[in-house]
Amino acid sequence: MTGTPACICNTRSKILAANDLCLALSSGLLEQGALPLNAARFVFLDARASEFFVGWDTAAGDTAAALRIQAGKTPHDGSPTG
Repeated sequence: MTGTPACICNTRSKILAANDLCLALSSGLLEQGALPLNAARFVFLDARASEFFVGWDTAAGDTAAALRIQAGKTPHDGSPTG
């Protein structure tokens, strides 16, 4: 898949791998050597997130929903972003 940005994430919002196009589109936020990167922590804790996401409110809501879903599936799993 060279013409499509793609990344592999786990259930804890960690970006484990990304192809070159995904890395290029990330405006320098993702780097191959910096993976895994926790996307949920980025959305809520990194000041650059509000500039990176055009619809930050939507990204934050979607991220919170994904974390709630995962916490519901595995309630005794500890940190949802581990």
